[in-house]
Amino acid sequence: MTEPIRVVHIDDEPDFARLVAANLERENDQLTVQAATSVEKGLDQVDDETDCIVSDYQLGDGTGLEVLEAARKEFPGIPVILFTDTGSEEVASRAISADVTDYLIKGIVTEQYGLLATKIVSTVEQRRTAQRATQVEQYLHELSEQANDVLYIFEGDWSDVLFINSAYETVFEQPVDMVRNNPTNFVEAIHPDDRERMWMAMERVSEGQFVQTDYRIDTAGSDEKWVESHAKPVIVDGKVARIVGYTRDISDRKAQMQELERINNQLDRFASVVAHDLRNPWNVAHGYLEIAQSRENSQELEEVSNALMRMDQIITNMLELAKMGAKVSDFEPISLPDLLETCWNSIAQSEATLDIETDVTIYGDGTRLAQVFENLFRNAIEHGSADVTITVGLLEDRAGLFVKDDGPGILPSKRQTALEWGRTTSETGTGFGLPIVQEIVEAHGWNLQITTASNGGARFDISGVEFADRGLR
Repeated sequence: MTEPIRVVHIDDEPDFARLVAANLERENDQLTVQAATSVEKGLDQVDDETDCIVSDYQLGDGTGLEVLEAARKEFPGIPVILFTDTGSEEVASRAISADVTDYLIKGIVTEQYGLLATKIVSTVEQRRTAQRATQVEQYLHELSEQANDVLYIFEGDWSDVLFINSAYETVFEQPVDMVRNNPTNFVEAIHPDDRERMWMAMERVSEGQFVQTDYRIDTAGSDEKWVESHAKPVIVDGKVARIVGYTRDISDRKAQMQELERINNQLDRFASVVAHDLRNPWNVAHGYLEIAQSRENSQELEEVSNALMRMDQIITNMLELAKMGAKVSDFEPISLPDLLETCWNSIAQSEATLDIETDVTIYGDGTRLAQVFENLFRNAIEHGSADVTITVGLLEDRAGLFVKDDGPGILPSKRQTALEWGRTTSETGTGFGLPIVQEIVEAHGWNLQITTASNGGARFDISGVEFADRGLR
């Protein structure tokens, strides 16, 4: 729907003023026209809701230019159209000098109503459009000034900066006028060792590529400042017309990543040393156990064998734990049935049965996903009967996988503790299996939920999985 337009029409001939008002409203139903017969009465009717003033030039108590001057003192920019039978060059010159919005000679009045209505609507809509643009610009300015990130728009060849917010001064530690005066001055704020890489990145964006890069700011202080820039080309008629993007301070994130990497390396070294120190005595003990078992079989030696097997599992789990913190970044297509068969063949199955209900290809880290399924299979066998049946299939919404068994299940009150490190209800378990499963699932960006299968057994739902067949997501 078109927006109403309120007009005040001033003419010192009452009948003519009313006639013009009626005909303008007839020409365009957007228009609502109030008639006034003097400068004073007309200005009294002008308020914040008035969109346009139409006035004769020569009035009984003044002129149309006096109307213009008085109205714009209180309402700057309000459109004023002179609709007059005084068509001299002198009047036209004065009107133009006074910045009248438009000028129309009455002439044959009946022929001018349509033109006058068109001029009013066009003038008001142009003003409204300009006001909206100014308002949007103000909103965007306020928004950009609230941002901690540097927001920018450059010419496609980096020769001019079209927009940049004041966050530049905080992030790059130099006055924003420096980059306005010389658009590539921001490179001088970059650490010398990273500048060449930045020039290369800028060149790639100018050639039409999206670039995301991180680099250091050459700060005066001792603390290292890292930032991350995202730059995207705006293509017009096949050419890079502008470059838009943002730069944010990632020093805290970098410090956290470096600290996490340090901790992971330390954990990896710790696990390797401990595993090495345990492997040697374990190998000695296992060797002597085999000699003893070759001479006789006893319940005591069987208990020693079980203990050594549990130690071996703990050592293996410790080495796995050293890798748990890392997110999966390299996804590869994996045939789920092949992976499941490989995992099944690598564990002690006893009389258990594996039922694979789906034949799909998923994306993930095959080595780490093997640990997921092996641990889930072992968990079902350790806590179920010897002939437990384990089933793997797709979730009902086909957004992931489930692994369920027909064993005793996991009580709702025990599900949270089942994922805690070192918690187990099995005499042979280590309490690492399910926590490792959760860590690897989350490292893939997926979700793990423990529920109850329809037959009462344990069920593990893994959602968020990406399939090679996109329709299965």
